[in-house]
Amino acid sequence: MADAAHRLAMTEAAVAGSDLFEVDGLEIARAGLSYTIDTVRALKRKGIKQVNWLIGADLLPQLQTWHDPAALLAEAVFWVIHRPGSQIDWPSLPPALHPLRERVLIAPAIDISATDIRHRVSQGQSIDFLTPPPVVTYIKQNGLYGWKDD
Repeated sequence: MADAAHRLAMTEAAVAGSDLFEVDGLEIARAGLSYTIDTVRALKRKGIKQVNWLIGADLLPQLQTWHDPAALLAEAVFWVIHRPGSQIDWPSLPPALHPLRERVLIAPAIDISATDIRHRVSQGQSIDFLTPPPVVTYIKQNGLYGWKDD
């Protein structure tokens, strides 16, 4: 796993030149524990009126265990990305999470994961077309995930 500074730099590289995304390093700049609710509140203090938070459906059952989940659900708009072929067991989830049923987004069936990308790099396999070219360049230049020069 790359450290937080590298992950931030790769995220910045991935969205460079896009008007759709903005990267903010406030979580890694904050000392101590970093809770999602603290990040949401910090973003609101910066003037962001509505904080949208995207989580994978696999994290949905754990959301109630996050720090101050009631405040988090009240202060951020959560969206759930759902992969085709997987199931969300809504009856087993706490009632506080049931409204998120209206905010489920279906992801395209693309079989790519960060774990697979890191594994491919460690095995000397190409990750071209699996991640943006500036990120491939960053990984190579910084020797991340066991990158070996040709």
